[in-house]
Amino acid sequence: MRWFKLAAIAAVVAVALPVAAQDQTRAGRTVDAGRLFAAGGDVRVVDGAADDAFVAGSRVNILGTYAQNVFLAGGDVIVTGTVVRNTYLGGNFVSVEGKVGHDLYAAGRSVTIQEGAEVTGNAYLAGATVDVAGAVGGSLRTAASAVTIEGTVAGDVTVRAGTLRIGPRARITGTLRYSADRPAEISPTAIIGAVEVLPAPTVAPIDATTTIVNRLVRLVAWVVAFTVLAGVLHLAVPGLLSSGADQFSVRPVASFGLGLGLTIGLPLAGVLLLITLIGIPVALLLWFFGVILSALGSAVAAYWIGLRFRGFTTVSLQEPAFWGRVFWTKVGFLVIGFITWVPWAGDLLVWIAYTIATGAVFHAMWVRFRAPAPVPHHI
Repeated sequence: MRWFKLAAIAAVVAVALPVAAQDQTRAGRTVDAGRLFAAGGDVRVVDGAADDAFVAGSRVNILGTYAQNVFLAGGDVIVTGTVVRNTYLGGNFVSVEGKVGHDLYAAGRSVTIQEGAEVTGNAYLAGATVDVAGAVGGSLRTAASAVTIEGTVAGDVTVRAGTLRIGPRARITGTLRYSADRPAEISPTAIIGAVEVLPAPTVAPIDATTTIVNRLVRLVAWVVAFTVLAGVLHLAVPGLLSSGADQFSVRPVASFGLGLGLTIGLPLAGVLLLITLIGIPVALLLWFFGVILSALGSAVAAYWIGLRFRGFTTVSLQEPAFWGRVFWTKVGFLVIGFITWVPWAGDLLVWIAYTIATGAVFHAMWVRFRAPAPVPHHI
């Protein structure tokens, strides 16, 4: 298990370094002189910082002046203060009420640039509804079910929408280019440099031969990538995939239950730990371990399937040599790839196999971890 301990230590160090650079980080108020990572229920960045900010929470708000790039994600994401450089927002309700000193990238169910707000650069907005009542100093590109523009845009405006409404106070210096499912509502008092209706987007038909070829290409690439992974695993942790495959055969039901618990429990525990700043390193470590476990589980499932096919060609119960293990793992991945072509049922079967294999390989890892170290014999 030395490989796992080393990976865990590396993950902790990689996460701890940027977090340790913080002066103080708390849900409700955040102060930092360097790169900032913060998460919580209601996170408000009151004072500015010299470097980038990465903030997540159920409600996130930038209140002060922030000197660099800002990345915000959450339920309600609000910029009340000033961000000097680029701003990246993602959430359910996204609102810009202050000033963005450069470009704005925002996506959410509802995205709004409020009246009085200002985006100095370009704005790229996507959501169910997009409302622009403030000022955009550059160009505006947006795609949404419903788009409303009541503010000022100094550059061009490109819109892809179900419905488009240009209000009476809208001022667009450049060209308005739009494509809408229904006729656009453009107020006669709105000032627009020029209007251009874009053709509706079309999707070129794809014939069956092209689809099959594309699937085969993706399948080959996928099998090659995972075969390399299997080779590394067989070489780095000899016997682990074999132990997992044995557990897959002997205890499939118990392994499925354990795998299901790990698949659900690890991400959920990571989210819960992310709420507290002390738990952020542990949360990221859990997710890191979950990725490793998923890769090991997929390799075990493929190896188990490959061994079943090996049984059709030989009656030997002896473990195959290294290249034999790699070959039969590759066969298993190839079979899995073809199974996924079966609509619905194929994905379900693969998910069940991966879940069983995840529990099986975790059990094999646990047995290895708890196994006592060999006692040296002195002559």
